[in-house]
Parts: sequence; C-alpha cells; structure tokens
Amino acid sequence: MGLDIILVKIIEEEVREHNHLEVADSPELLPLFSKYIRSKHFKFGDEEYDENVFFYEEISYQRKGVQREFYDAFQNEKCLTEIAEVERLFDFVEKENQTQFKVDFIDKFVNGETVVIVSW
Repeated sequence: MGLDIILVKIIEEEVREHNHLEVADSPELLPLFSKYIRSKHFKFGDEEYDENVFFYEEISYQRKGVQREFYDAFQNEKCLTEIAEVERLFDFVEKENQTQFKVDFIDKFVNGETVVIVSW
C-alpha cells in the first residue's frame, strides 16, 4: 500500500498514456469537468474496449508524509475538487512536510481547474 497525493489539471487532450481518470470511477468530477469527458481506447491482451475518461496533467506529487489518522478521514481513490478539502488535508500532513505541501498543493490549487487525487 503506497500513498499518492497528486495535484492535477484536467485537460482536453491526452498528454501521457496513463494520465487519465475513468469517469465511472470519478463521479465527483462530473459537475465541474463534464465538458472534458473524452473517449479512450484500451487494449489489454485480447480484450479491447472504449471508456469515457478525464485526461490530466500532473502538477505536484507527494508520496508520503501524512499522519495515520489521514486514512480514516479520507476516502481512497477520491478526487478533492475544492480548496477547502485540500486545506482539510493539510491538517493531516506531518509537520515537517507542511511547508512543502502548502507550496505544492494549496498555493497551486485553482478551483474549477485543478483537483487533488488521493489514493493508496
């Protein structure tokens, strides 16, 4: 189990093959980003299908540095779409990582353009 906290900008076109979120797995993005829904073709072995996705560009990334209570307070594989949610997340960042988190996530967050992906 590895923690990933990623600040991303939702964009219109694919820039990297794996930088996408499936619409079905990210319903919290629909109210803000429905105009960015695109179809992506997937091929795994002999299986092929198309899926609706949101493409994104990575802005900031953090792999560790949160308090244990973070895992009870936040949902796995959830996107935070408002600055208030990101500021709440800040409260669970370990003290020695808070300055960098503020610079990389809070200061760069733009309502309606960016989201924070939280997964572990």
